[in-house]
Amino acid sequence: MRGFVPGTRNIFAPARIAVAPPGGIAAIAEPKIGTVRGADGKIESNLYATNLKELLVTALVTQLRDSGIDAFALKTPTRDTQAVSAELVLAADLEQFEVIKSIGNFFVVGDCARCHTEPVKPVVGRQFTMSSRVRLRFSVFDRNGATLYSRSTAASEDEPPPGKPGESFIPLETEPGESLSVALSRAVGALVLDPAFGKIVHTLQ
Repeated sequence: MRGFVPGTRNIFAPARIAVAPPGGIAAIAEPKIGTVRGADGKIESNLYATNLKELLVTALVTQLRDSGIDAFALKTPTRDTQAVSAELVLAADLEQFEVIKSIGNFFVVGDCARCHTEPVKPVVGRQFTMSSRVRLRFSVFDRNGATLYSRSTAASEDEPPPGKPGESFIPLETEPGESLSVALSRAVGALVLDPAFGKIVHTLQ
C-alpha cells in the first residue's frame, strides 16, 4: 500500500540495496495464515496464502523505493553485494502472518419505516471482528558479508479500527487479505522509520 505509512516517502538518498528472497513463513508454498470463526466460536474455514514470497518482496522493494532507496529484488539469496552490484543486501524472515476473523450475529439496516420517507430495501449483514498480526525480522549485510543490522518489526490491524494518526483514510476492511495487507504495510514501513536502519543507509551517502 504505497504512501500508507506516514513519514516514509523520499527520506533517503538513492543507495543501491538488493532485497534477497524472504525466508520463514514466506518460504512455505501454501502456509495456513488464519481462521474464520462463526458466532458459536467454531471454525468455519481455514485460510491459506499463495505467492507469499512474491508478495513480501514486492512490498519491500516498493517501500524502499518510495523512501528514496534504489532497491531491487534478487532471485537467489546472497550476501555478496559486489556480485549483485549493490551497496547492501537486505534479508527478511516472515516470523508471523496471521489473521483471525470472528463473525457474529446478523443485523438488518433500513427496515424501520419511521426512519425513511421513501421505501428502503433492507440490507442484511453480519457483525464481525478481525485481527491481523505481522512480524518480520530484517538483516542488512555490507560488502564483506558482515551483519550491520538485525531487528524485528511487528504490526497489527484490527476491525473495528481504533485509528492511526496521520495514516491515509482506509474504509472498514471486511476481507482477511485486506486486513493483512494493512498490517504488512505497517511492518515494512517500520523498517525505514527505524533510526538504526536509517543511520546505516545515511552512511552510504
